Amino acid sequence: MTNPALTALDDAIHAAFADAGLADSAVLRRRTGGADVPCRIFVDREPSLGEMGGVDFIANMTRVRMLRAEVGQAPRKGDMVVAGTDSFTVDRVERTDESMWWLVCNP
Repeated sequence: MTNPALTALDDAIHAAFADAGLADSAVLRRRTGGADVPCRIFVDREPSLGEMGGVDFIANMTRVRMLRAEVGQAPRKGDMVVAGTDSFTVDRVERTDESMWWLVCNP
């Protein structure tokens, strides 16, 4: 974020979510190697509805959101997010804003 006041507010909100147990501590492991990057993540394991060729279906994709400020450059396909005993392999970045990366992952 380019506005320091909004950046501070964003950090405080995410810290409150973590303190309330709504975020998990994790590390991002780049497939290209290097040191693990510690980060906080928000995991959504709910199935979502999709449509392909006029046919509705349920997709069991896991979505992981992480703070851009903590991990820097965008995660790439094949990177791994590890939180305790759970691991998620990044399939793609679904969307982004100034604060977060929204990832579609395979558990």
